[in-house]
Amino acid sequence: MNFILNNIVIDSTHGGLACFYGSNNITFNGNNVIQNLYDSPCFKIFIGNNLKTENITLNGNTFSGDKGIYTDSLSSNFVNITNNVFNNRSYNMIVSKCNNFLISNNILRNTGNKGLILDGCRNNMISKNTISTTYLTEEVPTDSGGIFINWSSVTEDGSNNLVDGNIITGYYNSITLDSWGWD
Repeated sequence: MNFILNNIVIDSTHGGLACFYGSNNITFNGNNVIQNLYDSPCFKIFIGNNLKTENITLNGNTFSGDKGIYTDSLSSNFVNITNNVFNNRSYNMIVSKCNNFLISNNILRNTGNKGLILDGCRNNMISKNTISTTYLTEEVPTDSGGIFINWSSVTEDGSNNLVDGNIITGYYNSITLDSWGWD
């Protein structure tokens, strides 16, 4: 088990905090990440070579900058509890093709039009999060959303997710199920 605790990270070029190919059993707690560089996420799980990244915990962290949290394919058993993610111009959190996640008690505030996106993810619990935007236009864009759950493919169908007890404000769609592939 590895612990990444109480660090301050400012303007890393590739990602503030990152887990690379096949990283397992890591806890990130009490870190403050400020990413003002364009296209550089505050936290990213990098996936490759068909290696799973598992048992990653984010708790009590603050993430601010262009992009928030991004996780990619083959990640599982991810716990994201009580983090503050804000001022992210693009998105607060993207979870792509990942399973068995708990995303709970987070505060996700941004100036962009995307809160939490689950793309092709199964068996996840999204609960008790506060998700809001202060998108600065006269009209909120129709593609904006607090929580998006997308169908990605037959094997990554975005099914069996529980979305419960969240508070979502300021988006065109608060909770969207893009389930064009479901029966």
